[in-house]
Amino acid sequence: VELSKLRRHIRTHTGEKPYSCPHCSYCSPDTFKLKRHLRVHTGKKKNIYFTLLIHFVI
Repeated sequence: VELSKLRRHIRTHTGEKPYSCPHCSYCSPDTFKLKRHLRVHTGKKKNIYFTLLIHFVI
């Protein structure tokens, strides 16, 4: 198992959400979910460019 995948999996148990939306209070355990959320603010369906605010890195 890749270390990054293991870290992401551990977040499902700890509830850690280190990636936050720069536009609102939404936080996510992984970048995919944050990218999907950002569509709310941009109105775009694909190819969203965004800035990640990392609160904590394992």
